[in-house]
Amino acid sequence: MTEATFMVARTLANDWGPGDRVVVTDLDHDANVRPWVTYAEKAGAEVAWARLDPTTGELPTSHIVDQITDNTRLVAVTGASNVVGTRPDLPAIAEAAHAVKALFFVDGVHLTAHAPIDVEEIGADFYACSAYKFLGPHLGIVAASSALWESLHPDKLAPSTEQVPERFELGTLPYELLAGLIAAVDVLADLVPGGETSMTRRDRLVRSMTALAQHEDRLHARLRSALEELPGITMYAHAHSYRVTPWVLIIGGFFGLLAAFELTLEKIAVTADPNYIPECDINPVLSCGSIITTDQASAFGFPNPIMGLIGFPVVISMGVLLLSKVELPRWVWLGLNLGALFGFGFAIWLITQSLYVIGALCPWCMVVWAATIPVFWIVTADNAAAGRLSGRSGPGAVAQTVGSLRWVLIGASYLVVLALIFIRWMDFWLGN
Repeated sequence: MTEATFMVARTLANDWGPGDRVVVTDLDHDANVRPWVTYAEKAGAEVAWARLDPTTGELPTSHIVDQITDNTRLVAVTGASNVVGTRPDLPAIAEAAHAVKALFFVDGVHLTAHAPIDVEEIGADFYACSAYKFLGPHLGIVAASSALWESLHPDKLAPSTEQVPERFELGTLPYELLAGLIAAVDVLADLVPGGETSMTRRDRLVRSMTALAQHEDRLHARLRSALEELPGITMYAHAHSYRVTPWVLIIGGFFGLLAAFELTLEKIAVTADPNYIPECDINPVLSCGSIITTDQASAFGFPNPIMGLIGFPVVISMGVLLLSKVELPRWVWLGLNLGALFGFGFAIWLITQSLYVIGALCPWCMVVWAATIPVFWIVTADNAAAGRLSGRSGPGAVAQTVGSLRWVLIGASYLVVLALIFIRWMDFWLGN
């Protein structure tokens, strides 16, 4: 693959010059960096770097798109990192590259062996891989459309054919390696038995690679879960599909919305019938009825749960978008963080009012507090780690500290609230 990429870079660079730009990333293996840097420099073209987030191991799409300008000639990105396995959003990057008529070169060496590949769906103009990564011989592969190959003219011997793709081969084709490649593909296609006569080899291969990817995902989840339980382990591979942020938003938002809905129903019932006893009146301390009718329950002139009915669906929606690998712009993240900060601050105020002014606890209100705390810390830590709070592409020392301590901060917040509740009604809890 490395030799083939150098060949493509050398050929494309014949049309590059000063004022042109090539975009590479520091997530990539050097085989998808050095060829482009070398020939861009020879041609006098500019090299722009898209930087990964070192605290998560991710390469946000925005970091690449921000480097793509109208004079960009080529964007080179890995399909999967050979170090941490991060998989950039290739279709989104392809769309951004093609919008300025740039070519998109994908290094699929470390992706091809672990997932079904559809080059057209990815949007790659060139897709490179190495057969030995998926049971085959040492054979480099670069796939592109016939029309694109026809437009390129590499350095070659005079008697060599002008036919494509043979014009890019130096000397006699390695027929024994090509035979080994076909055999390897056949083995992979037969990993899931059945359909040998009714399905195409392509369909059987996609079926096998889909099953293989699912199996590896289960293995990865098991490995990751065990590693996270070990003391002294720092996890750097936070690919999108394994990040906790979407799930915290979805789960926290769901329980927050549920609590807000129940509180709204109780408020309506109490308003309609002053003698109504809420179902969440459990004892003198855990008593919704003692809270619902207070001024604090309508801090802004309307029932507090209304804010939850509006805010928590937004939180859930953000989680669903993230889980779907939608790249949210910085202003959306900052807006979410601002809302989470307001919710966190408002929860703290309500906690102090419940403990030291009203003298009672509302169980459904406590569910809202429990949902708000992790949402705030996770979103804040995520924004800090990604440099969104400072506007930089990478995190500073403080951001890294916040990111690494996010679960400690969540746990500490819960412990402080529980400790204050226990101390406030110690005699009651101890039965004195």
